[in-house]
Amino acid sequence: MNDVKLVDGTFTTEDSREVLFHLLREKIKFHNRRLFSLDERLGVSDEHSKKRVRELQLSMTEVQDLLDKANLLGKQLNIRCDIHIELVDEAPNLTTVSKKAGTRSV
Repeated sequence: MNDVKLVDGTFTTEDSREVLFHLLREKIKFHNRRLFSLDERLGVSDEHSKKRVRELQLSMTEVQDLLDKANLLGKQLNIRCDIHIELVDEAPNLTTVSKKAGTRSV
């Protein structure tokens, strides 16, 4: 397994907002592009990506609430984000997509 330290530090609420929202928006864009591409090319919908978009949007709301609280209390935020990478044979949650009239694997 390989680890990548993506974010590690103490940030003002403004810098925290910029860093965290950028990461979340980019992940949402990734899944939206995937959904669009699969729909246009194959006429299928990736349920995993749909679920992740909803989860990430909820995370943005939760982060905003935390940032508002930190700002109100005059606090900074300590943010750590490590990425753990390991080799696997297949990512099962990304292979199942639903066709508009059924299910198929891509």
